[in-house]
Parts: sequence; C-alpha cells; structure tokens
Amino acid sequence: MIRLVLGSSLCGATILLALATAVLQSQNRDRGLALDAVKEECDMLEAANGDGCELILARDHGPLPLPPKPTNQPASPPSGKPAAPVPLASSARRTARGGTAP
Repeated sequence: MIRLVLGSSLCGATILLALATAVLQSQNRDRGLALDAVKEECDMLEAANGDGCELILARDHGPLPLPPKPTNQPASPPSGKPAAPVPLASSARRTARGGTAP
C-alpha cells in the first residue's frame, strides 16, 4: 500500500513539474521575442548613430596636429639662480616610495 501511495505521489509530482515547466517555457519564449525586438531596435539606432558620427567626423576640421616631441636635452635653469625643486603631492610621494595611491 505504501509503495502505491509513494509511486502515485511521485508520478503526480512529475506531472506537476512538467506542467510548471511548460508554462514557464511559454512565458520565457514571449519575453525572449520582446527582448529580441528591443535588441533589433537598439541595433538600428546604433547603426544610425554610427552613420551620423561618421558624417560629423568627415565635416570636422581634419586630423588633429600631433603634439611636439620632447627633446632629450635638459632645460637649463635661468642664469644666476638654481632651479627650485617642485614638491610632490602626498599621493605622488607614496607612489614614489613604492606605496599605493589612494
């Protein structure tokens, strides 16, 4: 008798689990279709924005000039006075000593 009750309850639980899975799967499919529609709309907006950005960049002033390259020669201090040392900020002092900056 106990086997019959346990077997029946196991079959019933399996059927309920299958029905719950089917309901959840149908809801997930609907949500997936809605999400796909939103993704397609975002892709179209992104493509339009990319085209607009290319047009703006084409009408821009052209390429930016490169900054001048630093020379390897040290700058000479003004005549008569030695150059004063520049104090480091507290975080720069810590990183200079091997610590970490905040």
